[in-house]
Amino acid sequence: MRPLSFVGRTRDLEHLDRLLMNPPATAAHALHGLGGIGKSTLAAYWAANRQDVNPKWWVTADSPSSIDEGLAALAASLEPSLAQILPADLLRRRAVQWLASHRGWLMVLDNVQDPEHVRALLSQAPTGTFLITSRRATGWHDIAAPFRLNLLDPSEAVELFESVMAQNGSRDTFGADEICGELGYLPLAVKQAAAFCGESATPPLEYLGMLSKYPAAMFEITAEGESRTVSRVWRITLDRLAENPLVGNVLRLLAWYAPTNIPRRLLDGLASPPDLARAVGRLAAYNMIVAEQGKLSVHRLVQTLSRTPESADPHRQSDDIEHARNKAATQLRMMLPEGWEEPHFWPDWRALIPHIQAFAHHSASMVSSEDGSHVISAAGAYLLKQGGLPQAISLFRMALDIDEVIYGDGHQNTSASQNNLAYAYASAGAADLAIPLYENALTDVVAANGERHPFSMTLRHNLADAYHVIGDLERAISMHKAALSDRELIQGEEHPDTLTSRHNLALSLLSGGYIAEAISLGEASLRDRERVVGEDHPDTLCSIHNLGGAYREAGQMDRAISLMERAFAGRKRILGAGHPDAQNSLSALAGMYMEIGDFGKGINLIEGELGERIPDVDHADTATLRLFLGAAYWATGRYDQAFSLAEVTKAECERFLDPDHELVEISRSVLASMRQSRSQ
Repeated sequence: MRPLSFVGRTRDLEHLDRLLMNPPATAAHALHGLGGIGKSTLAAYWAANRQDVNPKWWVTADSPSSIDEGLAALAASLEPSLAQILPADLLRRRAVQWLASHRGWLMVLDNVQDPEHVRALLSQAPTGTFLITSRRATGWHDIAAPFRLNLLDPSEAVELFESVMAQNGSRDTFGADEICGELGYLPLAVKQAAAFCGESATPPLEYLGMLSKYPAAMFEITAEGESRTVSRVWRITLDRLAENPLVGNVLRLLAWYAPTNIPRRLLDGLASPPDLARAVGRLAAYNMIVAEQGKLSVHRLVQTLSRTPESADPHRQSDDIEHARNKAATQLRMMLPEGWEEPHFWPDWRALIPHIQAFAHHSASMVSSEDGSHVISAAGAYLLKQGGLPQAISLFRMALDIDEVIYGDGHQNTSASQNNLAYAYASAGAADLAIPLYENALTDVVAANGERHPFSMTLRHNLADAYHVIGDLERAISMHKAALSDRELIQGEEHPDTLTSRHNLALSLLSGGYIAEAISLGEASLRDRERVVGEDHPDTLCSIHNLGGAYREAGQMDRAISLMERAFAGRKRILGAGHPDAQNSLSALAGMYMEIGDFGKGINLIEGELGERIPDVDHADTATLRLFLGAAYWATGRYDQAFSLAEVTKAECERFLDPDHELVEISRSVLASMRQSRSQ
């Protein structure tokens, strides 16, 4: 059988050639993978193009009886006269005898369900080539060599989509790449979508919209005459695993996380370790998941189906899916690191954040649980600390929506979510959005607990910060002083919250022009933080950075530069070179070097950091450094270098930043000024 629609798979075809046709030619290999990944199609194409084997025989091997029927048919084909004389069992034996006594043949055993079904045949006929296709990844160790088939490359998936769609004539294929990405480059899903789009003349982007809005229906729809769909194929697999209910529970839970690098510890407590290992092993054995050391992966389409209720499918019942979603949140909460402010916990956070974000995305239109709100808020706090403001705001907004439904207005959990979202808004410069949230939360918390409750004092402090952002400095200073006084009285002089109030009051004093008072308070704040939380704590490094800025405002540049050098070195070492706080200290330090006319030191600093630049550093930070560097080149007479750098900076600002970003206009202005100066 030669498939009509076949694209790509060059590496896989070459791999089969090496495995099966290089001496010795006697071999048995099991091509395995997720249902719908194209095992049978690849085997058929490869077999059809092998001219050095004879005969080639295809056996549908989904049961022992099917294997027997295929072997009997082979005997009848080889010796037609026997077909009218011998019963089927003797024909099967005759086929095995023939295979055992000849060389150079190829037999494809398609869709083997259990390795034990072919063990005897492979041992009785060792002189030819067997290619087995199966969803089973395990059980082949002493029967055949396993070979996992992976997904199509993105370009191959698009080619497959377009070739299938073109069978219905000329069609609009714009958006094919988006459909293929959404379907996870799974061949059967790509063909199913393309056949439907081709037959119904549905543009790919329109299909994508229907898939998002009506997933259950779209997973079942295919073109006329087609019967295989991904949902039906995987249901057959899950039917075989249904004797162990834990298998389905695990798969439905994993469906709420990111597809790859799922920490296996997220399954802890679902069952006893032996039972859990058995369930994971069964899913991996049928290629429904990939199990690696400490991590699991699930194809995104398997996840989507597992999250999509379908009353006719016993594996996708609404109550089971809802239970899995709530359990997924509980498992995430159990695995949350202790705190998001301590750098030594950050590797654990980085491993967990993609799965919390995936859970939040998949739960966006649903009412979540208390656990769901908690983990979403915690992830927002971590991302805010890492400078991920847009992501943090999105998560905090979702957590607030959940808490308003679960608890209602006035509840402390709702007030906490209002505080979190307001803090993120204020950090993004949107204090006008933050202040009403702070005021509403403060009113509720004070009414319930009084002005000197720790949460009330936190809200008062944060509201003062918001007034600072909008420039109402006198009100900010007054509120900070009141909050600091109460915190010193209630929480103590050295409580971390008290230290934060002291530090932020110093910032408001500095912005209000009270420079000497700000420096005095900043020095005290730094000493306190060094003593209480340590010299390398991010809060201490923040105090060093801001105190350096205060000395700069006072014109004491030697002290300012000394502090900023210390802040940058500490933040780079503790937080990482790409962290927004480290970038802020770097830009401030480079600016100070330029300000005192030490362009050589500024150039060396920036060139060194740009040379170490990592891909995920914010483009705005990189542009800022390049603008500094270009100014230093220009000031030292290196006009060509300055001009070339200004051109690159402008182009990258226009490419990567929003059109309204201030750096876009600044980069254009700098380049225009340089052009004008060169023309004079």
